[in-house]
Amino acid sequence: MEATMTGLKILAVDSHDLHWRRACEALNQDERFSLVCVVDSVDQALNCLAVIDPDVVMVDITLPGAVTMDVASRMQDGASRAMLIAATGNVDDASLSLAINMGARACVARDISPARLSAVISEVGNGGLPLEREVACRPVLLSGLLSEFQRKLRPAAATARTQTECPLTDRELTILGLVADGDANKEVAMTLAIAERTVKNHMANILDKLDARSRAHAVRMAVENTWICNGNATAAPAPMLELVA
Repeated sequence: MEATMTGLKILAVDSHDLHWRRACEALNQDERFSLVCVVDSVDQALNCLAVIDPDVVMVDITLPGAVTMDVASRMQDGASRAMLIAATGNVDDASLSLAINMGARACVARDISPARLSAVISEVGNGGLPLEREVACRPVLLSGLLSEFQRKLRPAAATARTQTECPLTDRELTILGLVADGDANKEVAMTLAIAERTVKNHMANILDKLDARSRAHAVRMAVENTWICNGNATAAPAPMLELVA
């Protein structure tokens, strides 16, 4: 129902909880909101995301997964610019953790008063993050979230350490790529139309720059850092890692 076209547009996915439905319907009387649409199925919710382009979406995270996760996933995929508010029966650590993983900016109890719900929606609509306050006063939850965040960062940090800047020249990478294919110095020289001694000099420089113990070690370092792949950076590494110097 429209009151003023300058207010926030709200989409509420109804959980059939009578108190929650009444709180959502009461939003129609608030002049800060131009449209309040209450739906009761995932199909209707996904359709409304596209049709009314809401500013705020409220979803009961205790609903069956298809409803909750499909709506949240659609929003996270960039299909909607709306901000998410999670509703639950009890705002505990488990509910807050789920709300955070869904990308919600607030988590409220279904028995919230209409006045309080309006205030939360307005805060979220203005860029606020009420969920931050909830988490800040729960040290156990905060510690768990921090640990999870650090766990997820570790693979990225390891990759960043592995993929270091390449110290080799283009010519050296070309030669190392041919070595990765299993070519001996003589074959590399024939392929590049250069002297075999020149290939040996390049290989000596490569080993020195990479501080590599052998040709195989140099190839392994280059592959791990994605400087080359078997076939001169076009295919997957082959068993040639068993090469000896």
